[in-house]
Amino acid sequence: MSKVICFRATDKMKKVIERIMDERMIDCTTVMKLALYHFDSYMQLESTKQKNLHEIVKDLEASAASGQESFVDFALSRRG
Repeated sequence: MSKVICFRATDKMKKVIERIMDERMIDCTTVMKLALYHFDSYMQLESTKQKNLHEIVKDLEASAASGQESFVDFALSRRG
């Protein structure tokens, strides 16, 4: 049986999710499933298994697209 999982998204997260939905003509659930699938693949790499959270974030930021904001700015943005 499927379980419902929810979280509070920042305004920036909401905009990213909506942009991807619009660009790819997919629903929010699919966006989240794809993101989790990608992250799970990354987490299973041998080179990642021993990393702590700080190292994981640093690694993901290093591979982000040019101009992508930091994870902290993305994850902790405030309204307004």
